[in-house]
Amino acid sequence: MNNLRNIEYFKNLDALRFFAFFAVFLSHAPLLPDNHFLHQYLKLGFLGIDFFFVLSSFLITWIILKEKTLTRQFSWCNFMIRRILRIWPLYFLIVLLGFIVWLLKPDVSVPDWGWYIGFLANFYIIKYGDSFLFFLTFLWSISVEEQFYFFWSLLMKFVKRHLPAIFITLILISLIFRWINSENSKVLYFHTISILGNFGIGGLAAYLSFYNHQFINMVKNQRKFFTLLPYILLILCVAFYYVLFAGRIGVTIERLFFSLIFGWIILEQNFAQNSLIKWGEFNFLNYLGKISYGLYMYHGVVLTAITVGGLAVFKGYFYNISVTVAALLTTIVVSAVSYKYFEHPFLKLKKRFYTFDK
Repeated sequence: MNNLRNIEYFKNLDALRFFAFFAVFLSHAPLLPDNHFLHQYLKLGFLGIDFFFVLSSFLITWIILKEKTLTRQFSWCNFMIRRILRIWPLYFLIVLLGFIVWLLKPDVSVPDWGWYIGFLANFYIIKYGDSFLFFLTFLWSISVEEQFYFFWSLLMKFVKRHLPAIFITLILISLIFRWINSENSKVLYFHTISILGNFGIGGLAAYLSFYNHQFINMVKNQRKFFTLLPYILLILCVAFYYVLFAGRIGVTIERLFFSLIFGWIILEQNFAQNSLIKWGEFNFLNYLGKISYGLYMYHGVVLTAITVGGLAVFKGYFYNISVTVAALLTTIVVSAVSYKYFEHPFLKLKKRFYTFDK
């Protein structure tokens, strides 16, 4: 068996998780006034969520392929239980917190709880908008993830062949859907079909890495310049975002283009031998990546509290930088406590539902 298939943990990905969260955090933090020319670039932090989608697809596909290779089968029930133990406790804690806020302040707008119980918050936003309790708006991405976990794991269980063709089909469906809905920004951003390309790229990267020796050797042996190239492309695409991705064609290909860059970065960090830097070498970043789910979920709560407290108004660069740093540190502390005392007991249960050595 290819030794790569024995990988139990992709140690360089945790830091990337933190960077993705940090981009999202900056897009929401009260760092700059709305009329500042850099404000529009901070808003591009939403690309961190696109990275999470690609990463989730890569990891989930890899885990399923590994289980099927080692055990000749795939336990869909065990897979879903592992996902539930990781996602649901914190997710429903945030939902419960939103319910408590609504009970204490009934004039606060919140969606009907059925949208969250059914993991359909992204479709609620498409239909009704996102003008409701701020920290509940982030749960749309968790809804998309759960939809993906459910349907992709079922597909992987019953489809034995032609997986690359399925990945490519997902990408094409996403492109066609985005072309048709190019003038509907909510559908473009929040609809699951619009995001299928992210999942297709992540899954295809995992499949090729797992099965294609020529592909993985190419990734392993790429020269140092090519290991830097995706980061250079990412910086350039962000710098010229509003030029490159304007118009119908730009809007259609935007998500796919960034997904390809993110997929390249994931492959480079996991397998390239000539990387200038491996982010897994930084223990503090690894730890922040490990608690990144909590960082993502709690930062909305912290920023909501800051807004309610009247601290989010721009009062000068030093003031707002101080507020932003304080919000980030508070989010880290809360997430660290949550991970150790609330999330970790559930995570320990996951080992009971592995049918192979993860």
